[in-house]
Amino acid sequence: PSAASMTDNEEISPSSMAVAFDSINRCRYACTRFRRHAEPKEKTAQPVAKKGKNKVLLAETTASESDKIVIRQALHCLNIARRAPSGFNSQPYRLLMVSSVQAKEALAKCCHGRNADRVRDSDCTVLFLADREWGRDLTRFGNFLDDGDKGKSMNKWVKRKIQLLVLLFSSGYPLPRFLSAPISFLVRSIIGFIGTITRRRLLVPTLSSAETWSTKNTMLVAMSYMLAATSR
Repeated sequence: PSAASMTDNEEISPSSMAVAFDSINRCRYACTRFRRHAEPKEKTAQPVAKKGKNKVLLAETTASESDKIVIRQALHCLNIARRAPSGFNSQPYRLLMVSSVQAKEALAKCCHGRNADRVRDSDCTVLFLADREWGRDLTRFGNFLDDGDKGKSMNKWVKRKIQLLVLLFSSGYPLPRFLSAPISFLVRSIIGFIGTITRRRLLVPTLSSAETWSTKNTMLVAMSYMLAATSR
């Protein structure tokens, strides 16, 4: 069966799942251009300054209208991608979908080369934003831990231990950048030094920077979204 016809509640045999997954991965390809759904109904003019002249020219919006059916499918794919694995299930990222003509035009101005045309031509574009300051979500994560234990509140010491472990591995300290970066470097250096002097006899974790940890986890949800979109 095709992956597009499967529902969340449908029983699927392991062999069918394997065939569907292999097929989806083989279908992955790099899109260079997208077929525009429709031209904008009302083109809005925006001022654009031109170098060397005092005149301000008007540039018309060129982003296409979006297909609502495709947007609904993309939202469904995002909902599936939310189940992608992440360190301690902390999900250190934010997802932003852009689909309106005005929003696509604004996003296109921040893109380089042909990526700007792809944003204008596509029905929607999803931004996967890695969160380097995950520690600011400690309260939300604590509520998530409580909700996940069959409605029972988790022991507060166990919950605090998990939260501290995530902070340690993620380096996402809820502090200003000029403080969190040196603290992260110091903690990683100390852990690495302990592992070196004990010749790895003492099991210590390999820590990474906030950028590395959050980006690594964000790539997993981005990959899951692309596979879900490919299956449709």
